[in-house]
Amino acid sequence: MYKRNKNSTLDTAKLSNQQKKMVFWQRIMLLSKRLFAQSVFQALLYPVFCGLGIILICLVALIEYPIHVTAQTPTPIIAPTTASKATTKPPNAQTRCKINAYIMRLNDFNFTQSSFFIDTWLYANCNKPNALDFKTVYFPNGKNYKMTYTSTTQMGAGTYVIGNLQGTFEQNWDLKNYPFDRHKLQLFFEPSENINVDNLVYESDMKSSKIHPDINLEDGWKITSFNVKPESSHYISNFGDPRIKTDEFYFPKLIITFDLQRISYMSFLKLTAGVYIIFAVCLLCIFFDVSQNDLFTASLSLLVGCLFAVFVNLQVAESMLGQVEEVTLVDKIHIATMLFILFVSAIQTFFHRLYNGEKKKNLLQIEHLSLGATLTAYVFMNIFFITSALLTG
Repeated sequence: MYKRNKNSTLDTAKLSNQQKKMVFWQRIMLLSKRLFAQSVFQALLYPVFCGLGIILICLVALIEYPIHVTAQTPTPIIAPTTASKATTKPPNAQTRCKINAYIMRLNDFNFTQSSFFIDTWLYANCNKPNALDFKTVYFPNGKNYKMTYTSTTQMGAGTYVIGNLQGTFEQNWDLKNYPFDRHKLQLFFEPSENINVDNLVYESDMKSSKIHPDINLEDGWKITSFNVKPESSHYISNFGDPRIKTDEFYFPKLIITFDLQRISYMSFLKLTAGVYIIFAVCLLCIFFDVSQNDLFTASLSLLVGCLFAVFVNLQVAESMLGQVEEVTLVDKIHIATMLFILFVSAIQTFFHRLYNGEKKKNLLQIEHLSLGATLTAYVFMNIFFITSALLTG
C-alpha cells in the first residue's frame, strides 16, 4: 500500500505496472465513495436508471412472452368445424381415391397479404367412375385459384383423374425470426357436395408425389419436408340436408404440407444495415469530452437525432414485413439500439453534471468504463438475438 502526503504528488512513472493498477483502482474506489456521497447522485442517477431498468424489463417480457393477436392475419372463412382428424379406411366406404401431387411452382410469399402462390398437378386413381372431379373440389384456404386443366379417363371399373391447380392461398406467416424463419405451408381440399367419409375416402400416394427438381423457389428458401396425407373435417352441422340423419358431418379431406426454411443474409443486411450504421455514428459520442458544454450539447443532439433515425428505420422495416403483432428479430435489434442510445445519453448527462477540475481525469475513466460496459452489453444482445433466430427459426 502506497501512502502519500496531502502536499505531495505520487510519481506513477516510478511504479511498476501492477502497482499502477493498484493505485488506479484505489482512486476509482475513492471516487466512487465521493460519487455516492453527492446529493446529485440520489437526485439524478436513481430515477434515470430505474426508468431504463423498467424499459429493459418490458423489452425482455415482450421478447419472452409476445402478445398474440388473433386478428393478425385473415383466416379462411369456412363452415363451422371443431377439429380435423386423421382418416382411416372405413370398412363400409364404397369409393376410394388414391391421390398424389406433383409440385411445379411455390413462390410469391406475400407477408402483407398473408398468402403464397402454388402451381401443382393433382392425380387421382379412383375405384369407381365419376368418383372425383377436380373442377368441383373446394379449397377452404384458397384466395384466388383455378383449375387450368382437368381430364378423366376410364380405367376398367375405375377412373384416372388429372387436374392442374394454380392459385393464391392464405398463410399465417410467423415472422418473429425473419429472415431466419421456418414455416409450414398447407394446401387442402374437400368435396363441394355433402359426401360423407363413409361413402368416399381420400388416400395419399406419397410414392408418386414429387417436387419438380427445377421448382421456382425464392432466394434463400428451401423445402425441408413435403407430405400428402388424408384427414377428415368434422362439421357440427348437417347443413339441413334431409339425407343426413345426424347433427354432425365428416368430409374427406386431403392435405398437402410443405416445411420451409429460409436463411437470407442479404435480406437481414437490407433490414439492419441502417440501424447498424446509426449505431456506428453513436459510437462517436463515446469519444466526446462531455465536461465541455459545447461538446456535451453536440453529443446529446447527435444521440437524439440517432434515436429518431432508428425509429424511422424501424417503421420502414415494419412496412416491408406488414403488421406483425409480436416482437420480431428486427424489432429486437432496433429496440436494443434505442436502449443503447438512451443509456449513453443518461451516462453522459450524469457525468456532465459531476465534472470539475480535480476529478476530471478519474471521472473520465469511470465514464469510459460505463460506456464500454454498455457497448459490450449491446454487442452480446445482438449476438444472442441473431444466434437464437438461426437456431430456432
